[in-house]
Amino acid sequence: MYMESFQEICPKDMNLAIVEYETQDDIQLNFYTKEYLDKKPVYKNSASTVIFKSDKELGINGLRSRGCMLKPVKKDFHDSIDCELFSWYRKITG
Repeated sequence: MYMESFQEICPKDMNLAIVEYETQDDIQLNFYTKEYLDKKPVYKNSASTVIFKSDKELGINGLRSRGCMLKPVKKDFHDSIDCELFSWYRKITG
């Protein structure tokens, strides 16, 4: 099931571009490409989500390392991707 969902998001002949960042206090950032935000919405009958978290690894600054998927790119891709921080989540303790 996981591999089928992943192949729907990123074909075998491509790589998946991911924004990697460090965070503290269980904050999760959601980045989207400008290209995606400018598109007309596409509605699907089924939904599949692939989550990229490397919560067990610390980044170079000693904070929790996380990743957010952007889009599939060609294997020889050496360009830039315009992306925006769209939203963020923070765990509220009480």
